[in-house]
Parts: sequence; C-alpha cells; structure tokens
Amino acid sequence: YQRNPEIKNNSTIASINSPNQFVIAGESEKMNLVKKFMKEHDILHQELMVSYGFHSAAIDPAERQYKLYLQHQTFSPIAVPILSGVSGNLLRDLPENYFWDVVRKPTVYTAAIETLENATGTKEEVMYIDLGPSGSLANLIKYNSKEGSGSKGFQIMSPFQQELKKLEEVKRYYKENKKETSAYIPFKKRQLIAYVFPGQGSQKKGMGEELFTIFPKLTDQASEVLGYSINELCVDNPNRQLNLTQYTQPALYVVNALSYLKLKEETGVLPDFVAGHSLGEFNALFAAGGFDFTTGLRLVQKRGALMARMQEGGMAAVKGLSAEEIRGVIEQHGLEAIDMANYNSQNQIVLSGPRELIAKSGPYFESAGATLYFPLNVSGAFHSRYMLPAKVEFEQFLRQFTFSPLKIPVVSNVEASFYTDDKLKRLLADQLIQPVRWTESMTFLTKQGEVTFTEVGPGEVLTKLIWRIQQDLQEVVL
Repeated sequence: YQRNPEIKNNSTIASINSPNQFVIAGESEKMNLVKKFMKEHDILHQELMVSYGFHSAAIDPAERQYKLYLQHQTFSPIAVPILSGVSGNLLRDLPENYFWDVVRKPTVYTAAIETLENATGTKEEVMYIDLGPSGSLANLIKYNSKEGSGSKGFQIMSPFQQELKKLEEVKRYYKENKKETSAYIPFKKRQLIAYVFPGQGSQKKGMGEELFTIFPKLTDQASEVLGYSINELCVDNPNRQLNLTQYTQPALYVVNALSYLKLKEETGVLPDFVAGHSLGEFNALFAAGGFDFTTGLRLVQKRGALMARMQEGGMAAVKGLSAEEIRGVIEQHGLEAIDMANYNSQNQIVLSGPRELIAKSGPYFESAGATLYFPLNVSGAFHSRYMLPAKVEFEQFLRQFTFSPLKIPVVSNVEASFYTDDKLKRLLADQLIQPVRWTESMTFLTKQGEVTFTEVGPGEVLTKLIWRIQQDLQEVVL
C-alpha cells in the first residue's frame, strides 16, 4: 500500500485483517483506477460485495444524520469486556459517537487479536468462535494468533446445514481442553455519574455571587431576558424577592446552569445521566442540550410567573408516613381535595390543596404517626390538579419553541423514566399538574448501575434525599 501511490492516493485502508491481508475502500471512480492498477501489476485482490465505501471518506455524507440518530439512543453500561475493532484495545465504556467510528475508521482486527493474546499470555490458548455465516474470521485466527499460544478458531455456521454438529465439536473441544486456572482479563464496571439539579426551596441569599464573576456574558444575558439584575436579586435579595416564585425559579435556573458550566469546565466530564427536582428538570434538559441557556431561562420565567398567579392553594410537608398511610388518612377524614405533590423519599411527601384545608389538616396526619406536618411558604398548590389553568397556558407557550435532541439521558419527574425527544413539551407542561416522583426517579437511576450522584446548585437538599432513598432501598433488600 505504501509503495504504490496509485493505490495509496486513490483509496483508504478500511481494515487490517492479518499481517498479509488488508481491505481498501474509496469512491467508485478512484477505486476503478486502483483495481486497474492492481490487475496490471498482478497484485492479488478480490472485490467485495458491498455497495458503499465503508471506513473511508466516501461515507462522510452520512456522518451528520447518523450522529444525530445516535444522540437519540440510550446505551446500558458494558458488563463484559469488548475488544474494540476501532482501537484494538479493551473497551470499558462506549465513547460518544462510537458507532460512527465503527463504520468510518479502519477496522484493526489484527491489533485486537494481539491485545487479547498479550493479555492471556503465550501459554494460554484462546477459543475463537466465529458466529458469522462465512467463517472468514475463524480462518484469520491462524494468521493472527501468537506463535505457541495454542489458540484455535472455530466456525459454527455452515452452508451445508451442519451447525448443530459443529456446535457439538466446539463443546467437546472445550470440555477436553478446559483448564482450571484459565486466564482472566481484569475488568471493572465503570462508575456512572448522575448530576441532579435542585428546585424551589434551595434558594438562599448570596447564591451565585462567584459564578456571576466567572460568567459575566451569561449573567448579562440573563439580566437582559429577565428585565432586572440577576446578580442583584441573588446577592442582595431586595425586598426578599428571592422567595417569591416568579423570582425564585429564574434565579435558581441561572445559578444551577452556571454551576453546571463551571463544573464542566473544571472536570471536562459529561455525566451519564441528569435529573432535576421540579424546576431543576429544566437545568437537566439544558445540560443535555435540549435547549440553550437563554431559551431555558425564558421557559422558566414564564413558568414561574404562571405558578405565582395560582394563589388559592397551599402545600405542606409530611414526614414519617408512607404514601399508603397518607392515602389512608385522606380517605378516612374526607380530605380528597388534597393531592400528593412531591414524593421526596419513602417517608417525606409534600401535599397540595386548598389553602384552608392544608392549614387545618395537620392534626389528622400527626394522629396517624407523622413526625412532622409543616405548611410551606409557597403561593399555590403546585404539582396538583389546581395548577391546570397554568398548565394549559404554559402548554401554549411551549409551542413556539423548537428543542434539540437530548445528548444525555434525562429522567422525567412525571414518568420516573428517561425522556424521549417527542415527549419533551408534553411532559414539561404535565409537570405542573403531576406529582414530582423523585423517589421513583432516583430508584430508577440507581438501578442503571453503580451510580455516583452529584448535586449541582446551591445547598444539599437532594443529596440528603438521595441518601435516604438509597438507605430505604438497602433496607428493603435486606
């Protein structure tokens, strides 16, 4: 390949199959020149039955659309080591756009086999079982295995319908040659990272002061969108506006977003999952690329204004009772006008309903065993049926926006599972009238693998809730 510019300049190495065999690819006209040259110079070659120039610039027009498709996919953690045909090394997690690299970069089959042979040692034999229809990979093993390794390739599929017979041969060979101390490639599951963003209730005077200095342009953009100084609101809290819903939500969104950008700059790490509690879910969607900083702020500003107008209701936190026990109290005392708004942990649930009913219902829950019944300082019955007018108006507001595909899996408060791009607007509107299923959401994430949670924003409210949820899960398992 290197010695003949007629080949090198008109093609790309697509695959290195063995020390003596490689595949080239390229655009049709140039490949015709290469084939003509090889024929004239008696270079042994065979044209492959493919219609595209895989692993070459000939497929670059497919890059954008395929990468966009990949952004819609959610992949599970790798549980078994994979020898990468792209790098020739052990693959312990899936890099971003990895499956585009699989079809665009050359396949280094020889390097992958060498990696495995070196890992197991020269005295350990490896059984390579070719599961393809042609058996071509099994035939290449003898050219790629280390001398003296005893490795052997097996073909299962056969054009003569001998699959079961060949499978029995493999099983028999394995049984006869299995060693008690077989080689093992150390492999540990990668620790998964989840960023969680707090919602209303985490605000405090002085939050974001350092961030506004680090990100002056975004701070100015936020102030321009809001029509007032975000710096002054958060740092000075004039007239205690920071505790008013229409101001709280934009302020928290900005501080959460800037906290994420700072963390991203410092670590260079993208999380595997993101989630947010109520308002914080907008920050999760921003981190996942669903919309830009200012679009998210406009959404949150509208959301906060609509929720602030709903002033006929109230909310209360109940500790020490499960959801089932709370339902029992509601049914027993005719409190059906009360909704459960936040499932924060197994024994911490927030109620929403008419203000007077919320105010006088404490004794019912305390007599049932609640360790705390605490009315919250909020303007309305959030996450309940009483937010329906706000939900309808917010739904209309959302129609004017176009969102981008999510690049990071985001957990929905409404469904306690991952968003899909087609549900994004509907779930953001439904969030106003549906409960925050935080316990289920964090349980769902915990089951994705070994997950480390990092709270991004002011305070540690979610960190404490997640610890409690995980403790409850362990107790259930025990």
